[in-house]
Amino acid sequence: MSLALEINSPVLLAKSQLWFAQSLMQRGYLKNSAKILRRIYIMWRPLMRPDVSSDMRIDYMALGLWARLRHLWKTKHKIKSSLSISLSVDNNLLSLYPHVNMLVSRL
Repeated sequence: MSLALEINSPVLLAKSQLWFAQSLMQRGYLKNSAKILRRIYIMWRPLMRPDVSSDMRIDYMALGLWARLRHLWKTKHKIKSSLSISLSVDNNLLSLYPHVNMLVSRL
């Protein structure tokens, strides 16, 4: 990002911010990544015209990362819901077998 600031390239700066947002996504900081993506999209959307080449279309890059973010949110939600179901099933099984429950409580 500092290089983009030094050479005064707004496109390179926006791309580096998008890469940072992607890095945050990969590390699990989805809300922070979403804030960056929203800000970049809102700032760059009015500046993009159809005649701008596709490698310079910051708005398309932000939309692509937004789609990935939505997928990660859905995946995270599915994992959380399946975990709560499996925990309730495990608790029901433990109530059926009190001797196992006693062993588990000692751990």
